[in-house]
Amino acid sequence: MAATKIYSTAIFVCAATNAIVLGFSPKFGAVIQAIPLPVMGGISIVVFGLIAVAGARIWVNGRVDLSENKNLIVAAITLVLGTGDLRSSSAASRWAASAPRHSGRSCCTRC
Repeated sequence: MAATKIYSTAIFVCAATNAIVLGFSPKFGAVIQAIPLPVMGGISIVVFGLIAVAGARIWVNGRVDLSENKNLIVAAITLVLGTGDLRSSSAASRWAASAPRHSGRSCCTRC
């Protein structure tokens, strides 16, 4: 809401409904999967960065005292969980998993 300056909840309900409907569409999923991994990585950095900065802005506007351990721990956990990639696989292993497999024919010395 802060990034777009749109505060109408009806718009967000409509957007959420559209996202759910598109989630059931295999063709839309194929379009999303056609986006190269580096581009999706850049988009992810921007989105998670916006989320982290919006949270930090709330802390600053609320004058949260980060010298208290309880507030500092909550802030640290929020930043690590909110901006971190918690999946166990890296982008390189996801790329390797999507690479074509050898067919077993004598196309190379490994087959």
